Amino acid sequence: AEAVDLDAFGQASYHYAIACTGSVFEALDIRFRGAHVEGGNTGVIGIVFLADFSVRGEAGRYGPGVRNVARKRGFVAGLREWFGVQTDRLATRHDEPAEPQLRAAEVLVETLGDHFRIERLGGHREFAKAHGSSRACPGVHGMAIAEQLRRRCGWSKP
Repeated sequence: AEAVDLDAFGQASYHYAIACTGSVFEALDIRFRGAHVEGGNTGVIGIVFLADFSVRGEAGRYGPGVRNVARKRGFVAGLREWFGVQTDRLATRHDEPAEPQLRAAEVLVETLGDHFRIERLGGHREFAKAHGSSRACPGVHGMAIAEQLRRRCGWSKP
C-alpha cells in the first residue's frame, strides 16, 4: 500500500502504521498533511492497521462505486475499482484484529490525545461519508475498533 502511496502522492499517506504484532511505525512525519482521506486530510492524523479488517462484500456495499470512480478519476481507475469489487466478492479470508494490535492502537491514540487536541476519531468510511464520499475500509472490524477507541477516549464521530 505504501508503494502505491509513494507513486500516487509522492509520500506515505498515513502518519502511523500498526502491525499485527503491535509494532507501531511512523510512516509520515506528523507535521505533514497525509493523503488518506479524500478531501479531508487537514488536521487529521492518519493511522493504518497493517491488516484487512473487512469482510466479503464490503467493497460493493460501502465502496465509492465503479461509476463514481470512473467519472471522478477516469476509466482506468474505474476498471481498477471494478476488479477490486469482484475480488472482494470472492474473498474467503480476512484478518481479525490481534490483541497486540489493539493494545498498540489504544496506547498510540491515548498518547496522541495527550499531545494534540483531538475531538473526533473515525474510520475511513466515516470520514469519507462526512466529506460526501464513500469507502469500504476499514471494514467491519476496523469500524468496531474505531468505536471502541472513541468510547475509551470520549471523542465523537467525524
